[in-house]
Amino acid sequence: MHIMKNNKYTFGDVTFEVELPVPLSDDNNCVDFLSERNPDYTIRILIVDEVDSNTSMAERNGNQITRFFRNGMPNKLAIASLFADSKVAFVFPDHDAFILHASYILYKGKAVLFTAPSGTGKTTQAQFWRDVHGAEIINGDRVLVTKRNGIFYANGIYASGTSGICKNITAPVGAVVLLEQGEHDEILPIPPRMLFLRILCECSYDLRDSHQCEKITELVSDMINALPAICYRCTKSPDAAVTLERILWNRQ
Repeated sequence: MHIMKNNKYTFGDVTFEVELPVPLSDDNNCVDFLSERNPDYTIRILIVDEVDSNTSMAERNGNQITRFFRNGMPNKLAIASLFADSKVAFVFPDHDAFILHASYILYKGKAVLFTAPSGTGKTTQAQFWRDVHGAEIINGDRVLVTKRNGIFYANGIYASGTSGICKNITAPVGAVVLLEQGEHDEILPIPPRMLFLRILCECSYDLRDSHQCEKITELVSDMINALPAICYRCTKSPDAAVTLERILWNRQ
């Protein structure tokens, strides 16, 4: 079977090379992440007749990730789905990085991250900031957070949810906002431990890996201690963006 190589993609500063036996689908939303860097990891696609029910459909051995497909696999593969199914999110903690379930906007050179469970209004708030303040939406659903020399950065990532917005832009994180729906726009007093736990719940990592759990715990704790991190109870109104911008930028 012919194997197509040299499909390299870089997220943050981690590069993956994909070796696969079929072309990528036309709805590839990772074109912006194509890279010429030497790969940190190789993802190989293998076609097998059977997959042992006791094994995962994706296995990692050092810097090689093998994704198994049974015979009858699709004629084309969507690269974003391939990355998700290959569990590449689990390699980022080894690089002082993690994927956060959040909308990522760029405003005045800083990243503002809206995190919350699905359906809370992350995408809606990102759109309000775009419409009211001229902010740029970098990703509507996921962000790769990296810690470099003590500074936290937001990076584009392959997954974008229903927003379809997936840009390869890196910026220092200016604030992390845990969203709640409410009848008024207000900062919600919340114990730091509870804020930490709720943000941790929106991170992607392998719960079975004690080293990874320890690393993610450390990174999230460092992030909320180093940055403005708040719980914002807000309405689904553009006024929510006006109020929050005043709070984060200390405007009267």
